[in-house]
Amino acid sequence: MEKSGMVTVIVLSYNKFDYLYEAIESALNQSYEKIEIIIQDDASVSFPKKQIVSFIEKNKGKNLVRFLVESNEKNLGTVKNFNCAIKKGTGDYFITLSGDDVFYDENTIQKIVNRFRESGEKMLCCRRLLCTEKDLIPIRYMPNSLYIPLIKKINTPFKQYLAFGKGNYYEMASGSVTYFSRDFFDMYGYFDENYVYWEDGPLYARHTRLGNIIPTAYDITAIKYRKGGVSTGGDLPIRFKDDYIKFYEREFLPYMGKIKLKRRDMRKMKFRMKRVLSYRNMSYKEKAFFIIQYLDCIIEKKILSFLMKLANYIETLCLRYTFNGKKC
Repeated sequence: MEKSGMVTVIVLSYNKFDYLYEAIESALNQSYEKIEIIIQDDASVSFPKKQIVSFIEKNKGKNLVRFLVESNEKNLGTVKNFNCAIKKGTGDYFITLSGDDVFYDENTIQKIVNRFRESGEKMLCCRRLLCTEKDLIPIRYMPNSLYIPLIKKINTPFKQYLAFGKGNYYEMASGSVTYFSRDFFDMYGYFDENYVYWEDGPLYARHTRLGNIIPTAYDITAIKYRKGGVSTGGDLPIRFKDDYIKFYEREFLPYMGKIKLKRRDMRKMKFRMKRVLSYRNMSYKEKAFFIIQYLDCIIEKKILSFLMKLANYIETLCLRYTFNGKKC
């Protein structure tokens, strides 16, 4: 079927509208010739639908073919809300934008579509620029420039699958900058609704387990990613913990006997799964034994965490010098 070239921009929202209009404006300012925008709210208490419609009508250009502003009658959770928005879209390409973030520049969508057309890929993971919440002053790139050589070594579907399982994927992919062609959903289906809030991690695990590589396009910085958004915190949000447990129960535990792992990798996977699935229900004695049993994995994890923080600090200093503390 001949492609129309339409791009569907999906903006999800829920009870946080401080930067929503800025996000919408960055979509309206895109130079790409044919876009539709779907604002899909998940039953917020005071969703300003009329104000949003008015804002779009006032600021839209000729390239905006269609827009929808809708709110669910009851809260569905991120995954179902996302799928709901995708099913309403008519585009050949689906580009998501958090209500906290903005596109990097007015040519972002054009660059992404060009890459889809050049590469023939059905999914693309781009790069993001982490910025301060208030003034969008650059902090660092994600993934960090120092991570990219490590990511390049994770170059097969199996290596990527294992990296997600061990938690050592070095910001390889994030739902905030993962984009899809319609062909992807036609071929692989939508996000897994067994999860409530976490759409991207389970998709990456399933996709790589099925033998597919996750394509990256780090030369495209797609968004300015606000620090303090729903997914930028250091600790796992409480509402994600059930999904995180389910992630290992569904995506890894049933397959451990079917895949060949080096002894060290198997040990790391067992440590990760026990920590996620069993640790919180252990007695103090069992926790102490667990720590002793996997002390090498814990020390390695702490060292890696320190080195990653150091790499992030170095890149932050470099960007501070480049942008001189100014909004980019």
